[in-house]
Amino acid sequence: MNKANEVRPIFRRLAEVAERTGCAVILIGHLNKAAGGQSAYRGLGSIDFRAAARSVLLIGRVKREPNVRVIIHDKSSLAPEGKPVAFCLDPETGFEWIANMI
Repeated sequence: MNKANEVRPIFRRLAEVAERTGCAVILIGHLNKAAGGQSAYRGLGSIDFRAAARSVLLIGRVKREPNVRVIIHDKSSLAPEGKPVAFCLDPETGFEWIANMI
């Protein structure tokens, strides 16, 4: 996963499946714990994951609200970036979109 020369053949196979079937490929990754710096370089594994993606979304916590998460558009190659959206993960009520927080 960390070596571009090993990741690229896998991407080619995924691209062939997507092209043949008309499906979308969604990859989920995690950021390392390094503070600061650009999110593009904090992803675990090869930068090729981000480079191959047409759209990258990041989900982060809101420090002052421990149950709130925000989704931001970090890369958008084919369309304008979307607006951030927030949601709440409440232990009692479950998942809930939060309107007008951002």
